Amino acid sequence: MKDIDREIEIFNLFDYVISHNTKMTSWLEKNGCKSKIVNLEIFDYLSLNKIDITKKRENAIAFAGNLSQDKSGFLYQSTLNHINLNVYGSNFKDLSLQHINYKGSFPAELLPEILNEKYGLIWDGKSIENCDGLFGEYLKYNNPHKTSLYLASGLPVIVWNKAAIASFIEKNGLGFSIQSINEIEEKLKNISKEDYLIMLNNVYKISEKLQQGYFLKKALNKCREEKYEV
Repeated sequence: MKDIDREIEIFNLFDYVISHNTKMTSWLEKNGCKSKIVNLEIFDYLSLNKIDITKKRENAIAFAGNLSQDKSGFLYQSTLNHINLNVYGSNFKDLSLQHINYKGSFPAELLPEILNEKYGLIWDGKSIENCDGLFGEYLKYNNPHKTSLYLASGLPVIVWNKAAIASFIEKNGLGFSIQSINEIEEKLKNISKEDYLIMLNNVYKISEKLQQGYFLKKALNKCREEKYEV
């Protein structure tokens, strides 16, 4: 609690704080943040990559990030063999699992040109039933950077339903949420070609905004407008 109190004291030195989302804003206010708070909604992902929604996609799900067993231990569960995962990132432990295709580690600015899967997955922890541990708890409040990566790359998103970013994904028709990874297979069966094309078009629109820094500009403008209104 001492660390939290010290950080809140620092936040209170500022007129405005830009928070990841409404869930994080509620947490900040509950823990004593008195500064005015503006919600970012989602991180931007500056890129010159233009999405081709007509391109042929690999029938797989992408997962990018820290692939260590502490951070992403769910990847190494043998019961995941019902879905095809392409994984990108560092700290991968090769256990010769049939459901995992390790694609390598690449600079963040290059990934939007490389990812070519049908979906991107947002998940943390060691369990496939829910996002557990400290990483899972943090997912309830933060905006994962990989969400922006997937969208900037043209991939609809599959996300844990208790993640803070899940409401943004569903509200904007950018993918779907799940309680357990075991639900993915059935969910995919119920998505028609028409449904998927609608998602791709929604992703395309958001991708353009992310690549241009739209959400940070919007948050900064809101801070500026409120300041002049006072």
